[in-house]
Amino acid sequence: MDSHSEVPAEHRGRPRSETARRAILSSAYSELRRVGFRQLTIEAIAQHARVGKSTVYRWWPNKARLLFDAVNSLQDSSYPDFGETGRTKDEILIEARGVIEYFRSEAGSAFLDLVAESRFDPPLATSLTDEFVNSRREATRAVLTRGLEQGQVTTRNLDPDVLMDMVWGAIYYRFLVLHDTPEPEFADQLVNQIWPLVQEG
Repeated sequence: MDSHSEVPAEHRGRPRSETARRAILSSAYSELRRVGFRQLTIEAIAQHARVGKSTVYRWWPNKARLLFDAVNSLQDSSYPDFGETGRTKDEILIEARGVIEYFRSEAGSAFLDLVAESRFDPPLATSLTDEFVNSRREATRAVLTRGLEQGQVTTRNLDPDVLMDMVWGAIYYRFLVLHDTPEPEFADQLVNQIWPLVQEG
């Protein structure tokens, strides 16, 4: 009996499949940066990765989901999480600075490309909302709720959604509308100017 026959059938082929999957993600990201979302096709990704289209569709139902995974799974720089400091303002500030630093990176720039294109591509918009936006807003809401419980957020009429729009909306506006590349210090200016509203009696 040779060494191959000793490998259980359910395990044979998995390393090769994972290699193909990584090649597809890498190709998708490379092609996204080269031609942009609208011009990119599954055919081009498959050809670049040297796999068949059916292999691509084995893991991803559409181009939007594939590119979302490519941007978020392949890069060393990922969208930041909140730092747990026990101080609500500092946690919001850490997140805001991290978002700006991420958007200044190559991976962040690719992510912003997807955000911009999501207006014209319903599957992409759905992927962004389901896989990213909802969870990020819930995380921010949890930080603000904890701040209310601890007495660090004192305004009686706080609307978490409006506060989130004020902070994250300003950052997205700078990058996507003004085509600016703000320094992380912009987060300090933003949060410091907004925070008195959070602590009104």
